[in-house]
Amino acid sequence: MTTLRFSPHTSSPISLCLGLCAALCASACSDDAGGEGEDTEETAGEEVGTDTETDTGEEVEVDEQAILDSIASYREDFVLINAAAFTSEHGGATVNVYAEPGVADAFRAIDPENPVDTTLPVGALIVKEVIDEMGDPVSGTVMFKAEAGYNPELGDWWFGAGDLIGGELSASGPDVGNCVGCHQEVAQTDYVYGVPPADQT
Repeated sequence: MTTLRFSPHTSSPISLCLGLCAALCASACSDDAGGEGEDTEETAGEEVGTDTETDTGEEVEVDEQAILDSIASYREDFVLINAAAFTSEHGGATVNVYAEPGVADAFRAIDPENPVDTTLPVGALIVKEVIDEMGDPVSGTVMFKAEAGYNPELGDWWFGAGDLIGGELSASGPDVGNCVGCHQEVAQTDYVYGVPPADQT
């Protein structure tokens, strides 16, 4: 069995990932924060990963700690996509959506009202933060596009939910809450919900 490891690049604050971005299901993708079928493990080096196996028996692993490190300062280093906070369809939370600078344009091109075939590249990262009445982040979700075979049912996306700034996930893996059920509806746009152009920065 071959183990493939994928993690976002953190070469500079402006280009935290040469990958891309993707949309998120807010930490309230459903009322249930935990997903079934997750294979999450902690190793000796404090590294947490989520593994899935491909049809050929190769194991595809997502390095969750590397993702958390890459998004630790997303408010400063990523591009805010929406012009104003909006109410998410996921639980009615007030949210903002951020994408890495290298993938912001590709994400902006996803128009939920006029979808076209879209495929975001491996390494894409998107953050959806949930904010309180003062505009401060209280939780959020992140999507990371893993290598082929990680999550074929949902375009190989990994999901994480929890305290993104504090670096603590409450749930993670190929399906968190109802992410699969919700994001399957937008397969045409690589399982990612966009922000209407009129509502973008």
